[in-house]
Amino acid sequence: MKLDLITSLYVFMLAAFIGFEVIRRVSPLLHTPLMSLTNALDAIAVVGAIILAGEHKSQLAAILGTIAIVAAPATSSAASSSPIACCACSNPAGPRDHNAHRHADRNHLSRRTVLFILSLKWLSSPTTARHGVWAGEIGMALAIGGTLLYRGIVDYKLVAIGLVLGCIIGVPLGKVQMTAVPQRTALSHAFGALCVTLVGTSEFYLRAPNIPPFMMAVLSMEVILGSLTFTGSLMAAGKLQEILPQRPITYKGQNFVNLGMLALAVAVAAMLVIHPEQIKLFPAMILIPLIFGVMLVIPSAARTCPR
Repeated sequence: MKLDLITSLYVFMLAAFIGFEVIRRVSPLLHTPLMSLTNALDAIAVVGAIILAGEHKSQLAAILGTIAIVAAPATSSAASSSPIACCACSNPAGPRDHNAHRHADRNHLSRRTVLFILSLKWLSSPTTARHGVWAGEIGMALAIGGTLLYRGIVDYKLVAIGLVLGCIIGVPLGKVQMTAVPQRTALSHAFGALCVTLVGTSEFYLRAPNIPPFMMAVLSMEVILGSLTFTGSLMAAGKLQEILPQRPITYKGQNFVNLGMLALAVAVAAMLVIHPEQIKLFPAMILIPLIFGVMLVIPSAARTCPR
């Protein structure tokens, strides 16, 4: 368990460093395609949704997983998935076949990871930006194929329904005028955050109350950030589309209230890390960030909304 924790932290830090070094060199002229591509890669969270819907371990997990599958392709305007789950595949044929299968999965994982990194790297120059977009799309296509081969999936019906519905929603959203790209980006953030929140919620109810502290902390961070990003991005999209009031809405002590709500959500998360058997606290950890996301955006005018 300790080795898994150290490995996870190492991968997280390495990914953060690579992402920072690659993205910080992107020209300001390419920030719009960069946001579009990173939104598409963000939909990689659909791997958890596909596994949840396909394994069908519980009715709740299957339903939430299917909804998350719909949200993720709507984020990327194409069905996407993650290669990570393939490393967990099992092969009853024997140790030799199992090891060979795992070796092939690692090779596929390496290829997809390289494509994702190159897709961001190539966006640093206008001459290679088109190659970057293609590399990202190929990487996501390989990822979804690899995840769908995961042997733990026993029911492909819900997975197929979710992917088809997500593409039906996402493809038209991708065909917008350039002037509407900020709204489209905000909606992409919202759909991706919804996918992450639903996956985290399903994982909690599947594993509770026997959840290790580290995993509970990760799930809490996932749900809090996903929830506040979902409502905050929807608010931003509404303001940018001029559906919601354009003027800022402010009141005395607003920052104190917002920080208080965030602190309360973190306190609930800390309580769940210590006492994961307190399942009744989990809905509060979702509801508070949902409200916080709305309260965070209403002080902003439409032209200054987060995008």
